[in-house]
Amino acid sequence: MEEGRSRPLAGLSNRDNDRSLDNDRSLLADGEVHYLRSKSVGDEFKIFVGHCGNPSGAPVPVLYLGDANGMFCGAVEIIRMMQLSGHLPSMLVVGLGYRVGALHEAIAQRTRDFTPSSDPVFGRISPEQSAMGGAAHLLGFIREELMPWVRSHFRVDPDDSVFFGHSMGGLFGTYVLLSEPTTFRGYGIGSPSLWWDGDLTFRLEADYARDHVDLPASVHFGVGEYEDHEGRHWEVARLPAEETIEGRPSLHRHGCRHATPGRLARGSPVPKSQNEQRGSSR
Repeated sequence: MEEGRSRPLAGLSNRDNDRSLDNDRSLLADGEVHYLRSKSVGDEFKIFVGHCGNPSGAPVPVLYLGDANGMFCGAVEIIRMMQLSGHLPSMLVVGLGYRVGALHEAIAQRTRDFTPSSDPVFGRISPEQSAMGGAAHLLGFIREELMPWVRSHFRVDPDDSVFFGHSMGGLFGTYVLLSEPTTFRGYGIGSPSLWWDGDLTFRLEADYARDHVDLPASVHFGVGEYEDHEGRHWEVARLPAEETIEGRPSLHRHGCRHATPGRLARGSPVPKSQNEQRGSSR
């Protein structure tokens, strides 16, 4: 991994959080941006770093966040608001992003990196997102390149890290959970794209469950009540006309039944209470 040019959102005096900060020109206080070239992925990542608390200088846990181009600033400020009332401890937030602007400019890269396989149905619907199946490479980047870099640059607890991902980021989090669960101590998985490549995720879970009694991680799944096949149809019924099959004739050529490319292969994987704490694969 090569470290490229870095630009602080607010300048750091050294790497151990003993900082002299000037936030006058920063959109987000106490933040940094670094550019890391990954050998595993073969691409450059924009790494967002947010310092949330830590007045004592003691090692802090790390929250690794997917889709940082769109989620990083909001996540950091929500954490800081919750810290005001003592609901969260000090932590370092490390966001995985790309050298682009907003999240919509990173769609192709996130599809490439968050997905554990190639999905031919998705490829027909979204041919501009033809690069898929790079989850193993992204996991290699996190485990072998990013985490060592974070530990060498910041005072963090190497045994206390959590990953949060949403949608395809949640698909990636589920993939990591079922392949290398000890990568993180905890997982926050929001609305994961478990429809990807048919029942692939459920097959991964079955493979893991055959050889293991439990998952060595704390896991939180959050899924909306209507995130099932019926809910997708209800969603499509409320779309503007130009977003339906009738308004997009090309979808007929791909054999699509509705305008939403994905659906959960077996319905929602968690109860309709929307979220549940899980520690077992069974």
